[in-house]
Amino acid sequence: MGTRDICGICHAQGVLCKCALEKEITDLEKEIQRLKAENKQFALIQEERKRQIEKWGEQKHDDYHWLAILTEEVGELAQAILHSEFGGKAAGTTQAELIQVAAVSVQWLEHISRKESKEWHPLPLPPEEEQI
Repeated sequence: MGTRDICGICHAQGVLCKCALEKEITDLEKEIQRLKAENKQFALIQEERKRQIEKWGEQKHDDYHWLAILTEEVGELAQAILHSEFGGKAAGTTQAELIQVAAVSVQWLEHISRKESKEWHPLPLPPEEEQI
């Protein structure tokens, strides 16, 4: 708000009207809360990444293997959603499965970054079958 502006709330003229500052503070507090909630989700993904590293170590796959791993996780997410809607053992696990999908995606991205930064060799593909 410039010196000639009029506050849309109290109609005061000037830069530092109290209601404009209060609104700005409220907006900032809302943004801080949003960022905290957002960071909570990123923290959950990071925790899952740590669990994956502890379980599997650094994984080096070609894009087809990564896609298969990610698709398997998406399948588990779909199952969790269906079980939550219609009943089943995976009911209530949607958030956990979604975090795993995100964590595998992040892991794939990290792998691409490592692959681009140093020499890397993909896993060998199985030999091609003879065509009949």
